[in-house]
Amino acid sequence: PFTGSSTTGIAANLLHRRFLGIDREEEYLGISRARKEEIETLSTFYAYRGKIKDISYAAYAEDLFGGVVSEDPDDGKSPLSR
Repeated sequence: PFTGSSTTGIAANLLHRRFLGIDREEEYLGISRARKEEIETLSTFYAYRGKIKDISYAAYAEDLFGGVVSEDPDDGKSPLSR
């Protein structure tokens, strides 16, 4: 129920998604902030994206279909809605 080291948050950021992490432990909030700051440099951001196969496929789909790809065919972002 808490954000912990923010692995889910990092994955959300790598996929250009929003993430709100909540934790009551200052230690974990510090870790989360540090990880978020780390991926704010473009080289680190793309290095992380390149190492995770599923995210690499998502990035390829974004490039292929021009923008963020959604799984919701009714939101206008899905390749299925074109």
